[in-house]
Amino acid sequence: VAFESQPAESGVMMRPPRKKDALFFSHRFFMTSALHGLLLFLVVLCVYIYCINVGQSEPASRGAAFATVVLGNLFLISSLLSFSEPFFSSFFKNRVAVLFISAALLLLLLIFSIPFLRDLFRVAIPGWSVCMVSFFSSLFFLLIVELIKVVRNKKSRAES
Repeated sequence: VAFESQPAESGVMMRPPRKKDALFFSHRFFMTSALHGLLLFLVVLCVYIYCINVGQSEPASRGAAFATVVLGNLFLISSLLSFSEPFFSSFFKNRVAVLFISAALLLLLLIFSIPFLRDLFRVAIPGWSVCMVSFFSSLFFLLIVELIKVVRNKKSRAES
């Protein structure tokens, strides 16, 4: 729903149309998606290993990893709302995306705030410093995704 509500990018009508024999989901699309997934996996794994190494409990380590997965995916969605604009400019143009991502963040906070939900998800509240590691690791993932987008756009312009 958030992607469908995204306003058209500036200059979209100036781009040449896709070739009629081009696949809707190209090999490049799948490779980029796999790269994003692998990068997020590595970030989450690093957060989890860090938590274990600094003495966080198993449930707190799972909680930090879970929060990193959720935040990373929310940042990924925010970034992919536009293939040409930076996430912060395209994200705030889409009120539906802001609403859905705000709701997801609220649900994440509720999971950590309500004991029943914490037990259901088998997580515990990690320490404040670990929460910051989770957040900044997710932000680092966003930076990598944005860099991939910039490189892909430069490569596409060079091929045109």
